[in-house]
Amino acid sequence: MLDSATGTDPLTRLREQTPARLARVHALGLFSEPDAEFDRFASVLARESGTDEALAMVNFLGDRQYFAGLWVPPSARDTVAMSRVMSLEHGWCPEVVDRGKALPLYDVCLSPRFRTNEVANEFGIRTYMGAPLFDPQDPTLPIGTVCVIGKQARPKEDGEQMLAFIKDRAQQAQFLLNSRVHEQLL
Repeated sequence: MLDSATGTDPLTRLREQTPARLARVHALGLFSEPDAEFDRFASVLARESGTDEALAMVNFLGDRQYFAGLWVPPSARDTVAMSRVMSLEHGWCPEVVDRGKALPLYDVCLSPRFRTNEVANEFGIRTYMGAPLFDPQDPTLPIGTVCVIGKQARPKEDGEQMLAFIKDRAQQAQFLLNSRVHEQLL
């Protein structure tokens, strides 16, 4: 995927780190099975997000995205066919992992770079907030995200609140991930 304005790949760092990240998420057992603890986390994340009809994920990236934790609201389950696997070219989580920092988009349609994303078009997503999760044994390697998406844009004034919320929830998810790895080492 090339950035139409610059002619460069906007996810260069993400692609360079894919082999290391893929090895780590497999080693941590985070890339093949739904995880009940992360599903519960995603459910709470959605409810507390302030986003109407929120979908929430705990997402790990390798050569594709895998939603180890996923919450789709009951009212949307008949209309949203959400798989636990998604291409790296879709959604905004690859951008978060590439940047290694949180990304709040109160209205994805306002950004030329993000409004053409397949997820915005296919599911009608208008708002996104995501923050990275890091490898517990290498805190410089982002391996995933926690994120919330919704079908209604939020006011611009919500941007800072969204950023603070998702960064706080990422710290909570990171604690769960770190605890799990610590238990595996014992």
